[in-house]
Amino acid sequence: MRRVYLFVLIFGLGALSCLNPTHDNAYDPENPNKARLFGKVWFTNIGTIPGANVALLFEGEVKEETQTGSDGLYEFRDIDPSIYLVSAYTGYFIPETVPVPLPADTENLTDIYLDEILVDFERDPLGTPEPWLFRILSGDWSIRNDPAQGHVYHGIAPSPEPSSAMFDMVLKDFYYETMVRVDTSSSSSFAAGIYFRYHDDYNHYGLIFYVDHIKLFKIVNNNWDLIKEDWRPFPPGAWITLGVAVKDDHIQVFLNHAPLFNEFDSAFSDGHVGLFVEHAAAASFDDVYIDVSGE
Repeated sequence: MRRVYLFVLIFGLGALSCLNPTHDNAYDPENPNKARLFGKVWFTNIGTIPGANVALLFEGEVKEETQTGSDGLYEFRDIDPSIYLVSAYTGYFIPETVPVPLPADTENLTDIYLDEILVDFERDPLGTPEPWLFRILSGDWSIRNDPAQGHVYHGIAPSPEPSSAMFDMVLKDFYYETMVRVDTSSSSSFAAGIYFRYHDDYNHYGLIFYVDHIKLFKIVNNNWDLIKEDWRPFPPGAWITLGVAVKDDHIQVFLNHAPLFNEFDSAFSDGHVGLFVEHAAAASFDDVYIDVSGE
């Protein structure tokens, strides 16, 4: 009879444990010991990003959202243990998503690095003179609608002097490209292009194209110097893509994503990037892309 009672007791305790599981698995969402996730959102090699959106995702659904503080810090508390994804995004930065295991009763420090920016101007209202992180240096600039391209950044140079707009962030090593189209010109010698490692009008690198050739140049203490040039047609009304990759003193130039120039120059090690049009012309720019990952 004792054996029967013992069997009933063991069976009863086993059944009770099934009804009330301990949930002591480290990744059991019902484990009473929760997790904490915190870290900073960075623009790689530049600094932290305040006001960035950070989302905690589980199986494709957003479980919680927050924003970084003035120091770029984000935090999620009392998280059910499991394996999550955390995603950071803001402005025209390309979002970055990373996996984060969050076992019970742990604190996980996960910094998120945003490497790329793609400004397609679609979030900027028509007529905006200075879209996200752009600052006008000279001339007339505004967001306009292109029937085929959508929103574009349009610059007008009413005189031979350049109209220019600068991306208001100092960069060191990067890849930078944009689409550009000369729309109208009252002169056959129209010109448009991009600045990089820009300090001021008297100190910077530039890539400029005309109706029949393209030049890589630098201006140092207001002295203009040609680095390299190539002769080919650039008819008005046609979109082209200009790109530059700079690392230390190495400068690579791309035209429509194909290599064009491969040069070395150490006049400037950092600076802004920008857009310009000159010689009484008007030009549109779109899909401004910046990558600071170094890859």
